[in-house]
Amino acid sequence: TGTTAKNRDYGMIGDTSNRFNAGIYSLQAEVEEMQDEGVHYFKSAGNQYQKICYSTDIDYNNYITRSSASGGIPAGQPVYYNRGAGNIGPDTIVCGNIDSALYNNGEATAISSDKGPRVDVWAAGTNIVSSWNSSSTARYNLSGTSMSTPQVCGMSALILQANPGMTPAQLRAWWHNNAKTGLLYQGST
Repeated sequence: TGTTAKNRDYGMIGDTSNRFNAGIYSLQAEVEEMQDEGVHYFKSAGNQYQKICYSTDIDYNNYITRSSASGGIPAGQPVYYNRGAGNIGPDTIVCGNIDSALYNNGEATAISSDKGPRVDVWAAGTNIVSSWNSSSTARYNLSGTSMSTPQVCGMSALILQANPGMTPAQLRAWWHNNAKTGLLYQGST
C-alpha cells in the first residue's frame, strides 16, 4: 500500500520527532555475502515504534513517497518503512528493547522499540549504564535497541566460543529455539 502521508492504519507510526525507519537496500547484497562467508551480523531493531516484517508479511511492501528529499532519499522515491532500518540479511539477529520499569506486571517491550515478527530476540535496553561521546569520565543511563543489541552480541560470543563452527543461520536458530516465548508484555505503539 502506498501513501504520501503518515498513516497509522498502514503501520507508519514514527518516533516523537516524526521519523521512521527505512533501510539502505543498496548494501543488502554485501550483508548477505558476509553472512554466506560466516560473519555473524546483529542489528538493533530501531526506536521508531515501527513494525518490522518478513518479506511474506502483508505489510512488507507498505511505502511512503516524499515530496522532498530527506535522509539521502530522493523526492518521489518509495520508502519501505516496515522492512527495518539498515540492512537485514536472512540470518541477521534483530534485537528489540525490554523496559522492565514500564509495567508492574513484569518485563515489557519498550514502547519506542520497533516490534513485529522480524524481531528475533529481546534484551534489556533501558537505563543501561554506558559512556557517551561528550565526556571521557561521565556515565550515562542510555536507552534503546542500541543498548539491548550489545547484550545479545555478548551472549552470542559465549555461545560461539562453545560452538566455534556455528554458522550465522545456526546461531539465529539457536536463539529461536532457546529463547523463552510469551513472557513479554507488548507495550503499545
